[in-house]
Amino acid sequence: MMDQKPSLPSWKLGESLAILVFIFLINNFLAFILKALGFFKLPPLAYFSFANLLQTFSILFFVWLVVFVKYGEDWSALGLGLAGWGKAFKQGLWAGLGIFFIVAWAGAFLERLFPISAELQPFARMVLEAKTGPELFLLFLLGAVLAPVGEEVYFRGFLYPSLKSHLGVWGGIVFSGMVFGMLHFDFLRFFPLALGGIGLAFLYERTGSLYSCIAAHGLWNFVMLLLLLLSRQSLA
Repeated sequence: MMDQKPSLPSWKLGESLAILVFIFLINNFLAFILKALGFFKLPPLAYFSFANLLQTFSILFFVWLVVFVKYGEDWSALGLGLAGWGKAFKQGLWAGLGIFFIVAWAGAFLERLFPISAELQPFARMVLEAKTGPELFLLFLLGAVLAPVGEEVYFRGFLYPSLKSHLGVWGGIVFSGMVFGMLHFDFLRFFPLALGGIGLAFLYERTGSLYSCIAAHGLWNFVMLLLLLLSRQSLA
């Protein structure tokens, strides 16, 4: 692993949390507007794709406003400096496999402990119901590329350092993971998702590079999507 650690940020914890509130309010306000304009009559995949693009670009825009415009920082403040990015990306791919197995084990453990049938998440349902190659390609692009970039920029690059400055390394790692799990709004999968978030924050602390987290998160999602696709084919 690289020796570089994420530095303490210029931005404040309140700013990190305020961005989360802004994104939530904006997305819900726009959803209300789109519903009034009849956008909900679009095919589910089209609406879902638009919502994910909106969420990702909202994250990137507000983080850019704080980090680059307000504080005059550069990409390295978010762990996105170019030095050693290739090595970090490769490390992230290996870490992503480990995180996938930890999350899968935690999910299986909870399922045995509490044998409750959890509903499929909307994204998983769309993967199972996709009818064409382009639809599947778009879903894999959203799940394995777009979502990891946006979520890692916010949760690990932006939120974790500000939590770390108040709670210390392990407090920041654990709490940022819990926030990550909670904001997927899936009570039955909270624990596995929080473990995944903790693993990603630990990876960022060890490598100092957000490229490792993006690669790990992308591979985790990719393997999950691939398993969903294989399960669909086995049922066909």
